[in-house]
Amino acid sequence: MLDPDAEYEVVINSEFPFTKQPDIRIPSDRDTYLSDRDANILGWGIEKVRLVLATPPIAASILEENYPGASVKDETLINWV
Repeated sequence: MLDPDAEYEVVINSEFPFTKQPDIRIPSDRDTYLSDRDANILGWGIEKVRLVLATPPIAASILEENYPGASVKDETLINWV
């Protein structure tokens, strides 16, 4: 995302940062990672990737969408994000 609304502090909390997830601290005035705008943009992006993957010849190599699943669309997809 090139211009996110949400801002966080990410702390590498291990001497082996690739074996443990970073500590993401949400500011006290927010209760979610993403703003509504950020979630909508990511949902739009997922839909665009789905369109690309549904075109030949790529579609022949795709068995199914594992997560969140092809049936997750529209508002449900935004909520999943």
